[in-house]
Amino acid sequence: MNQPDNSSNDPGVPSWLLILFFGSLVLGLGYGVFIHGFLNYDHQVAFRSKSAAYVVAVEDKIKRSPAAVAAGKSLIGRCAACHGVGLKGGPAAPNLVDGKWLHDGRTETSLYRLIAAGVIGKSKRKFGAKAMDMPARGLLGSNADVWRVVYYLSSVNPSIKKDAK
Repeated sequence: MNQPDNSSNDPGVPSWLLILFFGSLVLGLGYGVFIHGFLNYDHQVAFRSKSAAYVVAVEDKIKRSPAAVAAGKSLIGRCAACHGVGLKGGPAAPNLVDGKWLHDGRTETSLYRLIAAGVIGKSKRKFGAKAMDMPARGLLGSNADVWRVVYYLSSVNPSIKKDAK
């Protein structure tokens, strides 16, 4: 009978290359499971939280006026759901009328950028499991509405520096 010839001179894949390949595969899978499974890491959140202040452009800036401040006061009810009655802090979000800031909100422009970009992941450290991420624009319809709310907040919170006219 004809039997296959197993006496080939082909040595096959070197063992060091197989060890390197399968070792890399095991390390990569282990890393992915550890980072995304145990640590609950989200690269989009990490990128956005580090770059939000640089990415959000100051758009649709409206002029400060008594009408803009009054319009901001009427819009602030959307913020009260998380920030509490009178914006003095709620179960899921901080006080907006005192001088303490968890994030950069010391000027009108920086507060606009913070609201426009939203806040992701940082509040959970301060408020625990009840904390929620603040969506971009904080449930406000337009960038102009964000400016109206910023003008209202700067009128009731003296720690927010008004932008130059």
